[in-house]
Amino acid sequence: MTNKLLSMVTPEQLIQDFQDLGSAGKIARKYAINIATVYTAFDIIGYNCRVNPDVASMVSKDILSEAYARLGS
Repeated sequence: MTNKLLSMVTPEQLIQDFQDLGSAGKIARKYAINIATVYTAFDIIGYNCRVNPDVASMVSKDILSEAYARLGS
């Protein structure tokens, strides 16, 4: 079975759309398709389109301490 999105665009165009638009949801709206189809297309081409970074890699103890001191909670 062929992925509907990949039958409309090339993998390169799909990656470019992701870089331009920044989310799978926006790509789904652009092509008027289901978001699951977009995620499946990315899985097929082997591209990681997850935009939620690992929080632990972004937050340090210093940042948390500063935020706690500033906010009090």
